[in-house]
Amino acid sequence: MKNIIVFTLVFCTSLFTGLFAQQSDPAVATVREAITTFFAYDAEAYGSFFAEDGELVNPYGMRMKGRAEMITLHSGYFKSLEGQTGHAAFAEEKVQYLSPAIATVTINVDANSTNAMGTEVSAFKGVATATLKKSGNKWVIHLFQVTPIVSFAPPTEG
Repeated sequence: MKNIIVFTLVFCTSLFTGLFAQQSDPAVATVREAITTFFAYDAEAYGSFFAEDGELVNPYGMRMKGRAEMITLHSGYFKSLEGQTGHAAFAEEKVQYLSPAIATVTINVDANSTNAMGTEVSAFKGVATATLKKSGNKWVIHLFQVTPIVSFAPPTEG
């Protein structure tokens, strides 16, 4: 009985510590903040999460190279969304450290935009994958790819 209690305590402590570390991981937090900032429709703030020479591949396959290009292109796009409010929720977060200063983060994103009346005008489900590098005390995104999740019917035998 004593062994079961000790095992349960160790297992639960390890599980809690692992979950807590995952939720408070600074590389994951950086990606979450970048995505949240994207849905605040602020191009300058969004661009600040990227390295000067960072790259972004958006859900449409458009490739943007460098922070300046990202800010310019997003400024125009965000202007077209004036009057809308974006929202993002996160699930299935994963971080892998390639070194103490390099990490890859993968996060499932479920997002939508609503108009001034609160009516949903667009929805998006996707996977965001980022490669980040630690720069001083902060993590910056060097490569960011957003891939839409699409549903499809599995092939049928016939």
